[in-house]
Amino acid sequence: MSFSHQLLGNVNVKKKVNNDCPPPNVWSVDHCDPTDLEGYIYVNLAENKESFTGYLGAPIWKAIYEENCHVSSDSECSDQTLLFQLMSGLHTSINTHISDGFEDSKGNLIANMTYFYDRIGYFPDRIKNLHLIYAFVVKAVVLTRDTIIQQDFKTGQDELYDSLTASLVKNLMNKIIG
Repeated sequence: MSFSHQLLGNVNVKKKVNNDCPPPNVWSVDHCDPTDLEGYIYVNLAENKESFTGYLGAPIWKAIYEENCHVSSDSECSDQTLLFQLMSGLHTSINTHISDGFEDSKGNLIANMTYFYDRIGYFPDRIKNLHLIYAFVVKAVVLTRDTIIQQDFKTGQDELYDSLTASLVKNLMNKIIG
């Protein structure tokens, strides 16, 4: 059983018979039939803010390290330093967002500065690694710009929303790359 199936349980992924298509992927829409959105849910992240949920992601992080760290004969990860810096930057990004999403007694989202400093603020190396992963993401966006802006965005809403999404993505690409 794949890690994603272990993590997500029984996911409604429609099996395709077409041998020219790769096997279904629970992480993305089937690109062999991009109109088949059955079983997928559109989540507007602007309306569903990140917040502290109390979820401990240790099994996910363990799987990420195990699946991406190729052990050599001396039991060292061959790209260990870079992998750990990138993962540290990702952890830092996530914890930065989470620190801004704690609920107060009235249910309002507030910043938790203690959480922020305990996980990020007192660790200059984590801030440095956040900059590193940011640079990696920007470089990836630059390299894939043409492919990204040519995508046919299907939000699950209506055509106007799809068109608006495509326009916003194109504008973002132009601002990033110039």
